[in-house]
Amino acid sequence: RYATVNNDEDVEISWEVDASVQVDGYELQRSTDFAGPWTALDYQLFNGTSAFTYIDNGVDADRYSYFYQLAVIDSCGNEAMYSNMARTILLDAEPYDNLTNQLFWNDYEGWSTGIAQYWIARTTDGVADPFPLMTIGPYIGWYDDDLTNLIYTQGNFSYRLMAIENVGNPFGYTDTVWSNKVSLQQIPRLFIPNAFAPSGVNQVFI
Repeated sequence: RYATVNNDEDVEISWEVDASVQVDGYELQRSTDFAGPWTALDYQLFNGTSAFTYIDNGVDADRYSYFYQLAVIDSCGNEAMYSNMARTILLDAEPYDNLTNQLFWNDYEGWSTGIAQYWIARTTDGVADPFPLMTIGPYIGWYDDDLTNLIYTQGNFSYRLMAIENVGNPFGYTDTVWSNKVSLQQIPRLFIPNAFAPSGVNQVFI
């Protein structure tokens, strides 16, 4: 169903199976590349349950985008088939001297109906904005945050990105997933001294 990055930078994966089809079990796998290699994370024996959730703590979600898939294991211990793949969102950002922060990210992958839109959430000096900074469509992958109206701050900003699933999921879901959080600082552009030396370089206090 989804793979979302939690606030503490681990990844929560949720999946659903057809509980009426008896198999040996299900193996959750992770990779940093679409083509593998794949690392086995979790194994669930078939017990008639259809919905599962797993928290992946062994990740570096602020450096890598991760792929997840489910392998169906048959009674001979073979990987008989695979689920769709889900790919997490890796968000990155750079502060620029023109008082903008540029955000860039990879699109979330895994929903058959695609992404309806992204919401950009911003925190300024530790205080979260009450509304999304911007809503933006898929396949764009970047945004410039103009900070010229935010001159009375300490210059500390953090961002997260939320993807919203498009309508029409055949199983009736409309899920949301989050990216990692990025934090950065805009350095001050104006320095005002509180003392001066008459015999120094600046002879006039002004």
